[in-house]
Parts: sequence; C-alpha cells; structure tokens
Amino acid sequence: MTIQKVIGLISIILYWIIPCNIAAQNPILLSVDVLANGHVEIRWDIPPGDENARYVIQRWNYLTHDGQGFDADLAIVNASDRLYVDQNSPANTQKQIYLIYNEAAQASQSEEMQTIYLFDDIDYQECELTNTIKWTGFFNTFNPVSYKILFSIDGGNSFTDIPLTTNDFNQVDDISTYGDQNGSPARTPVYAYTHQYLDPDKTYIYKVEAVYDVNGEQQISGSNLQSRNTPAYPRPDPPKIKSVSVNENNEIEITGEITATGSATINSSSIWRTNSQNPADLSFYTDLNQTNPGNVNYTDEAVSTNETAYWYGLVLEDKCQFSIPDDPAENAHRSIFLTAEVINNEQVELNWNGYEGWTPDHYRIFRKTTTDAYIEIGAVQQTQYTDNTIADGDESGSIIYFVQAVSEDQSTGAEITASSNRVRVGFDSPFFVPNAFRPSSIISKNQLFKPLSRFSPAGGYLFQIYDRWGKMLFESTDFSEGWDGRENGNEAPQGVYLWRYSYKNSDGKTLEDKGTVMLIR
Repeated sequence: MTIQKVIGLISIILYWIIPCNIAAQNPILLSVDVLANGHVEIRWDIPPGDENARYVIQRWNYLTHDGQGFDADLAIVNASDRLYVDQNSPANTQKQIYLIYNEAAQASQSEEMQTIYLFDDIDYQECELTNTIKWTGFFNTFNPVSYKILFSIDGGNSFTDIPLTTNDFNQVDDISTYGDQNGSPARTPVYAYTHQYLDPDKTYIYKVEAVYDVNGEQQISGSNLQSRNTPAYPRPDPPKIKSVSVNENNEIEITGEITATGSATINSSSIWRTNSQNPADLSFYTDLNQTNPGNVNYTDEAVSTNETAYWYGLVLEDKCQFSIPDDPAENAHRSIFLTAEVINNEQVELNWNGYEGWTPDHYRIFRKTTTDAYIEIGAVQQTQYTDNTIADGDESGSIIYFVQAVSEDQSTGAEITASSNRVRVGFDSPFFVPNAFRPSSIISKNQLFKPLSRFSPAGGYLFQIYDRWGKMLFESTDFSEGWDGRENGNEAPQGVYLWRYSYKNSDGKTLEDKGTVMLIR
C-alpha cells in the first residue's frame, strides 16, 4: 500500500514537472517593435541550453490562396543574437505576426506575437481640433496590456507620450487575426482614441505602444508611424466697429465692417450691448442677420441716451459655431453720455464721458436754440466745457447741446466722429412790459409794444391786445412780433389799452399776466 502511494505521488510530480520543463525549453518572444522606417525589430529570450542554437524566424503570409501561412525561411539566426530586424516587413500597411523556433527542434517554438498596426485613416475634425486614431490590439497573452500614444509635431524628433487608461479608448471594431481568407475564428480588436486640443496648421505624427510584462520584466512593442495634417479652416476676420454715435432722435447708430477672405463662412452676426461701466458685462442683444462681408449699419432705438452711455460689441459666428472675437469686449465701443447744468442762469456747464473704442483727438461742442441750426461753439481735448456766451438776449429760453468726438481712421486717414446725446437746457427770466409806447417814435424799439425778456419763452406763447370795450385788436404767437398801434391797418386812437400774455417756461409750466398800456400819438 505504501509503495502504491509513493508511485502515485511520483506520477503526479512528473505530470507537473515534465510539461514545465518542456515549456521552459521554448524560445520566448519579448517584443515586436515597428521602427520609424517600417522595419520590425524582433527581440527574444532563450532558455538554458539554447546559447548555441539556431533560431528560425517566421512571419505570417496573408496570401489569399493556398500559400497562406507562416513563411518558413524568413531568417535563420543565432539564438544568442536575441534580436533581429525584419527589413522587408510590410508593417506600415498591415499588422504582422511572428514566431520563432529552434531549428534543431521545430516543436520547440515560441508563442506568436503580432505587431500593432496604426491605421492610416486618422479622422481629423477641424471644428473640434481633434484627431481620432485607430490601431489593432496587442496579443492578449501578456495581459494586462496597457497602451500609450506617442506624438510629435511638425517632424520633431522628440515624442510626447500620453498614457491611456481603459476609459480613454474604446473598441470600435475587430478584424480577422489571420486574414479574411483564413478559417480561424480568431479576431483582433481595433481600438480608437481621440486626441484633443490640437494646434491648427500642424503635422502630427503618431505611434502606439503596448506596455506589458514578460517574466516580471517590462516590455514595449510599438506600432508603425502615421501622420495627419491639421489644416485650419478659413475663419472670418474679427469684425470692426467704426463708431457708436447718437443721432438727432437720441437713437444710437452703430457703424462697422465685416470682412472675410477666401472661403471663410459666416454663420451669423450679432450685436452685444450693456449700459454697465464695464465692457466685460456685454451680453447678446440682437441678431444682425448679416452673413456676408460688407458694411454694418444698425440703429438701436430702445435706448435711454439721456440717462446713460452704452457699450456695444460686434460678434460673428463661424462655420464651427465659434465666436469671433472670443471676447466681445475686444472690439467694443462706448457711446458718449452728455449732461448739462445751468449755473445762475448765466452759464451752462457740460460734462461727458470720454468716447471709448478709439482715442479722440478732440471734442467739438455744438449748440442750437429750438429754431436755429447747430453751430460749433468750441473744441476741447478734455471732457468738460463751460458755455459763457448764452446771455446775448437773442436766443430761445431753451438751448440744445451735443458734443462730437473726432479722430482719424488709421487705415484710410479719413475723419471719424461719434456724437453724444442731445441735451436740452432751459432759461427763464421775468417778462418786462412797458406801460406806454409811441408808434411814431424815432427810437425803433419804442415803435412796437410787446413783452420784453432776456430769453424768449420755451413754448406756448400768446400775446393779445384789447380795447376798453373788450374787442381784440391784435394777437400773435411769435415772440418777436409786437403791436404797432393799428387796428385793421388804421391807426388806433391815443388812449389806454389792455394786454394779456401767456407762455410755457423751460419746465413746461404755463405762466400768464395782464395789464394796461398807454398808446401815445
């Protein structure tokens, strides 16, 4: 019984030891690395006793006829070389499969090892600036296998590597391991990885490396090289605002220009706006509906230009839905907000914010009465002006001002301007009504009877003359007109007559008065 147990134990030991010893005599492929020139560097390890052996290297032949299989005579080398370069390998066009065996004992052969094939159809997405590369998976014998992507830019000698986790790439396909004409069910996975944040107008060269362990030592097998250009798509030029100017109706007129060279596409254009002090607060305001190059002319009616200044930006969207410029504040312009204050009914003090978008050379100051045309009354470089010339007695009690920034277009040399809001100020002074007049006087100002004032009324003026029985002899709504002492073209007799006037002051309040005057003949 004891002898039988010993014999059984020996049998079990031999069962496990003998296969291990046989396996230990097989050559071990360490790596198959595709070099930059497309040659394949094959590296192996040898078992004890094979130091003087000759090894046969075989490569799978993907022929589509009966000759398909491993090439028997690819190379016969000394086992101790531990390295061989296959200079005729088509590894740049297809994955390759290698094995080696001892020439003296063909059954003593390595496991197969295949190169990684990096496909040439790298998918470049010009809008996302990404390259998606695909490669054949490495043999699973050496699990776990990890991958890393190596890339260089514009032919640089140094490669940057991107270690991948299993979440960074995914299997997108599989192909027959030994070719479509082979009946083997073996399949090789095809993986894909998307390289992001590329620089446009560059050439990217890629290589994929598998990293794994053989007998506790790290090994690397790399793919062939593939390259892909990343041409930048044509983009429109950044749009240009020429001026942001307030018109006579206190609306804001934006003028600018959109340019695009070649085949650049404009998907849309828009106006951005804010009445904040900071252009960083610009936000979308309205579509321009202009997708062709040309001049921009837009009038913004929904503004309160007598309360604040406005920033405007002009933004395009290109074919990839990117904004040009990235920051709307890059080409922003700010309107001029003008304020006016009457000082002691003698002066008008004007203040305004400086125009922004280009630097003004100076500011012109304009004013007019309610009935006159604008006249230029000064030019300054600062943003403050005091009008001391209002007390000339010939102006309306209401004056309108605006200022105009002036500069030179750097590209054309032409003058460019941007105007402020129109601001109205009112002046009020008491009416003086003479108590007598003589139409035949040699002094012209005594020949007519009318109320006198330093400033004409702001509006709603009415002046009337009545006789003592209440009959109206004269009426006028023109402050410059007066009664010449006639009734229906005939001289009215000397005597006392009644007068009455009413008008609106600069605040819109109606004022009126009445009294008597002596007509002297």
